[in-house]
Amino acid sequence: MAEQQHNSQHNLTNQTRVPTTNKTKTPQTTTTMKASLFLFALPLASAWKLELWAKGGRKTTMSGRLDSGCNDISFTPVLNVNKARFSPKTDLLPDPKTFDLYVNKGCKGLSYRNGKGTHKLPARKIRSYKVY
Repeated sequence: MAEQQHNSQHNLTNQTRVPTTNKTKTPQTTTTMKASLFLFALPLASAWKLELWAKGGRKTTMSGRLDSGCNDISFTPVLNVNKARFSPKTDLLPDPKTFDLYVNKGCKGLSYRNGKGTHKLPARKIRSYKVY
């Protein structure tokens, strides 16, 4: 009986063993490595930046690499902007030249237009912008 019990334990052990293999992993392709390097370098690329300061010390910053199209600024209460700084430098793409600030959402009611640099302006309520 002891021999039969020993064989049962041996069979149980054999059933639970996981066979090992000698398979080797295939090396990563050059394409994968190039894609990884590209994704790593992407955040290092520069982008234009538009900073707006408002009365009461509030500040907002927008940035991008292409023309922005129309963008609404969702602040409550609305930003009463008195200073703007535009840095248009982008790598590998044409730099935008101009930014517009609008009184209304949907880029309606042009309030201010300028280019590169820091600009002080009389306080005005701004609800949307474009960079192009």
